[in-house]
Amino acid sequence: MATETRDLAEAMAAGHTLAVADQVLIGPEPGTLVARVEELLRAVVESDAPSDQVACVLLRLGMNFVGRDAEIVGYNKAEADGALDRVLAAVEGLEEGMGAVVQEALADMTSVNLGDSLTGLLAERIEAELDRASPGRSFLALLKQHLRSGVYWRMIGERYCKFGNSFARGLEYLRHCGFCQCSTNPVLAAKAFDEDETLTEELKREIDGRDDWKRDPEAHEDEIAMAATLIAVLTNLTAFRPLALNAGLKDYMVSFQLNPNIADQAVASIDDARNVYGIVSDFFDGYDAMLGVDDGSSKFGANIVFKVAGSHPAAREITRTLNSEGIGTNNTVVYSVAQEVQLMLDAFEGKAEAALKGRPVVRTYETNMGGRFVSHLREVEAAEAAGRSPDEIRLLEEDLKKAGTLVARRVYWLFYGPDNRPKWVTYLQQAHGLSEEQARWVLESMDVLPASKRIPEDTYHALGSSNVCHTEAPNNQRAVQIMSEQEGFDLEEFRESVLDS
Repeated sequence: MATETRDLAEAMAAGHTLAVADQVLIGPEPGTLVARVEELLRAVVESDAPSDQVACVLLRLGMNFVGRDAEIVGYNKAEADGALDRVLAAVEGLEEGMGAVVQEALADMTSVNLGDSLTGLLAERIEAELDRASPGRSFLALLKQHLRSGVYWRMIGERYCKFGNSFARGLEYLRHCGFCQCSTNPVLAAKAFDEDETLTEELKREIDGRDDWKRDPEAHEDEIAMAATLIAVLTNLTAFRPLALNAGLKDYMVSFQLNPNIADQAVASIDDARNVYGIVSDFFDGYDAMLGVDDGSSKFGANIVFKVAGSHPAAREITRTLNSEGIGTNNTVVYSVAQEVQLMLDAFEGKAEAALKGRPVVRTYETNMGGRFVSHLREVEAAEAAGRSPDEIRLLEEDLKKAGTLVARRVYWLFYGPDNRPKWVTYLQQAHGLSEEQARWVLESMDVLPASKRIPEDTYHALGSSNVCHTEAPNNQRAVQIMSEQEGFDLEEFRESVLDS
């Protein structure tokens, strides 16, 4: 292993049990997984770390094989199954202390959006069947069963679509299902602080080191809000880090909201993004070492992109500039086809400049705020609905519910419809002087990101095998799963539904 026993103990004592468990995902060499796991298990068990930290590492290590993580980085199913067998054997030797760790994991899953989430649903079902005499083995077996029988497991594995988490918590569990994107903002970060008291303790430590904040907090409220948001976001960045490195930042990106109070100021917003990108990059210098990434072996930057509010013309300059520097964006607060198309063209322009200068072109996103768009249209129509019959109102509501999906479909068709893809490659080559390979990746590096969904149909009606990534709020994740369990549901009816008329 790249990390010695002493270093493992230090990492575990510092609370970085995930980094220790994720070491087996770094630098994958097919055929070596079982041996690597056995070596890591020996080092962890023989370390002088507290027993609860050892148990936590073992549980998290097992989840890498219960889920798809090991297979995502290149190991085959047989190797993953063999590695899981080794972990289960080690877990049996620690069952006395494993019960409390399993209960902490279940409580953590249940706390996501106060239980109204896919992780909350998984926790409910696992807890109802958990073998208290063998909690570690039972938890891993039940998690494997319920993850793999879920509709998201099938949609991701059978390439119906990609999915992300529109929340600041729960990502570690969703990662095991195959989720590959995360969207956050200050409001979601605040909810994370309500649910996870360890985040508050971290923020207190940050504030303790800033006398200027303590002297005049109101004068530094934007800085404090940004610091708090970043603290919440870091847990998501680390959850995705090994998979992001393996993918070369072509997926597993986490969106960080730029200050909406200065969304109309391009220079200030760009400076904020550069500042946060630098902070996160410095953090990963240490975290990557705990993962076992050899010094200098990672040529990739931070797996973070910046949410740019499309509510001001400044969004165009921010989008072009950040992408030209190899720093990705996620355009948000966008509703119409024209708005999204323009910002995607701005992103392509910046990406083309980056490609020509040899800078990274990373996965970026165009958020389609479908649910908010529908809510707005509903308010407009409600003001004019007097005198309509009940049947007319019902038909109008059925129409309105589809408005966000229609925008997503039209934007997707314009750029990624089968007849249009090759035209955009040619355009990017001619307009920006790119090679065909560069032009293809600039086009492919953008995902349409349906968001703010109100009903599970919003997910099912816009599935696409490429360049679509649904960012799912926890309550919608749960609703999507439950809808799939209803009699008569047929997932195949929704394959490539993003191209339906």
